[in-house]
Amino acid sequence: MSISCSSDKLNTSSAYPKDRLVPATSMQEKMKRFSDNRVGANDAVKRVRDLGNQLLVRLLIPSRAAGAVIGKGGSFIQYLRSEKNAVINLPDSDNPERVVYISSNDMLNIVSCVAEIIPKLEEGRYSPESELRVLIHHSQAGAVIGRAGFKINEIRESTGANIKVFTDCAPMSSDRVVQFSGSRDAIVNALFEVMKLCQATPIRGVDQPYDPVNYDLDVVCSYGGFPPDKAWKNRRPIGGQMLGVRPVPAPFHGVAAAPPFASPIGVYAQPPPTIFAEGPLQTVRVTIPNDLAGSIIGRRGERINRIRQESRANIVVDPPVAGAVDRVITISGLPSQIRLGHFLLQQCLRSIPPLRRPGVA
Repeated sequence: MSISCSSDKLNTSSAYPKDRLVPATSMQEKMKRFSDNRVGANDAVKRVRDLGNQLLVRLLIPSRAAGAVIGKGGSFIQYLRSEKNAVINLPDSDNPERVVYISSNDMLNIVSCVAEIIPKLEEGRYSPESELRVLIHHSQAGAVIGRAGFKINEIRESTGANIKVFTDCAPMSSDRVVQFSGSRDAIVNALFEVMKLCQATPIRGVDQPYDPVNYDLDVVCSYGGFPPDKAWKNRRPIGGQMLGVRPVPAPFHGVAAAPPFASPIGVYAQPPPTIFAEGPLQTVRVTIPNDLAGSIIGRRGERINRIRQESRANIVVDPPVAGAVDRVITISGLPSQIRLGHFLLQQCLRSIPPLRRPGVA
């Protein structure tokens, strides 16, 4: 495949031989070939960032397309790594979607990889248009959209691609999904423009990459995820919970506290499961130990105000009650705002030194 830049347009053509296979060698080498695909979102992002000033693009793909992206015996993903001079990771997931991490020191190498991956995502999918979904940090979404939608409309007109930036963050993350649709060339050109905007816009606030282990069926349509197929829906373990969807309180799943200290935030009034369907404003109350309230609020309210700004939720810390050991925090807003606000509160608590936590000598 070749890729060149001409008149601000990218011309792509596939050069991957469909019958190319990686020769089978020893079992140890086969295991090594796939070992780097068995990592989580944080590990994958950390691995890329450890490489230095590398550019990173994360594709959200349906799990059913992962086999085509990997290729028989790992042939296709190895081809991209060797021919495109890019680092590519595809962590495993039992849920309906996965994240492909592509990094390189050259933006054209990344776009070239994506141009080759798009046809793989279309295998078994019957649609006149190609489609691609990319994860970006929520603080970069404004740069992509522009004032009154000017920038995103400009990219649509110049590339011919349809672009949608979903409003809600993916579950338990600071990422939003950008969906591209249209011809393959139009998508590649639009992605190139979005990458340039993101590269010029530093990430602000908490950076929590989306991990598909936190897949939430209740909000999959609101953040731009992939709905499950019938086979995944029918897999139910003991207790009737679907695989990949954790028991209530599912809204706050996926953020277990770092051992040995368990998160002191507890659900004060457990919300019904339907709270995370987008709609009217909702209210959830959680509790924290009295001794930690000051650490949550911060000096002159600095910490709690930052959490309010980043989550866009209304967060109120109730005054202490005589004789009570806990304080009540009320979080109000849209389901996605409540989810992010609760997560940021947990992150704030984990940053407290152990000696300042109650019950720690």
